[in-house]
Amino acid sequence: MLRCILTLFALSFAGPGGYWSAFLSDPSRRVLYITVAFALFVWVFIAAGWAMSVQVGVRRAIGAILGAVGRGWPCPRS
Repeated sequence: MLRCILTLFALSFAGPGGYWSAFLSDPSRRVLYITVAFALFVWVFIAAGWAMSVQVGVRRAIGAILGAVGRGWPCPRS
């Protein structure tokens, strides 16, 4: 949800055309956006592990999150 808010915030200033134009032409904005988006993506896994650690323990929560991340890597793209 936080990534959606980030995208909507970026779109709110100039609309989709202005957003993509600024995104592709200004390297500093592009780096900032990608950095924040990746941090929010990683935060999803941290929050999931944190929530699971209360019920199953820290080691099992870390294992479950790493297993879920690892399970997505070998999936073929079509």
